Amino acid sequence: MIKQGYNKILVLEPVENEPEPYRQLTTTFSNNKGYFKLTISASLVESDELMGTILFTVFLLYLVLLISVVYLNRKLLQKLWKPFYSTLRSVRNYRLEQHRQINFYETKVVEFKELNETISQLIQNNLRAYQNQKQFTENASHEIQTPLAIARSKAELLIENPDLTAEQAELANVITENLTRLARLNKSLLLISKIENNQFPETKKNRY
Repeated sequence: MIKQGYNKILVLEPVENEPEPYRQLTTTFSNNKGYFKLTISASLVESDELMGTILFTVFLLYLVLLISVVYLNRKLLQKLWKPFYSTLRSVRNYRLEQHRQINFYETKVVEFKELNETISQLIQNNLRAYQNQKQFTENASHEIQTPLAIARSKAELLIENPDLTAEQAELANVITENLTRLARLNKSLLLISKIENNQFPETKKNRY
């Protein structure tokens, strides 16, 4: 007949001179020679320390794994999106008045290649429209300047005619003043157009 049971006991440790918890197994059995009692004790402190060590190790491995995944993911995303951010910087720094084409970052990603091609086509269209507008403004200003100068010259000659009445001379004078004002306005518009188109290679800042 065998009987056994578990219980917790405190055992005085001779080294630390302190009681420590133990788990004790007590069992009894019998055979032909008689009855016997067997006691097995195991320290619970070592089990708790082992469990703590295992938990700490698992947590440390999980933390290292998490940091590694985040780092690798970030590096991978940076490498993957590098062509996109390069294109974004190129477009942000581009100016139509520079009259140049953008050199995009070489990539094998189909989506980024299509994006670069679309942007290049868009820039080409805008550049052509910009150049046409610039040419039209210059031509219009020059074409308007000549008729204005001729009309003002004729009006000045008309004012010098001695046969004009005072009222007619006044009207001719008003016409001359308006033509002069239009000529100055046309020159100002032409100057503004040249400034916006960067047609002045040498520039300097005035210091006050």
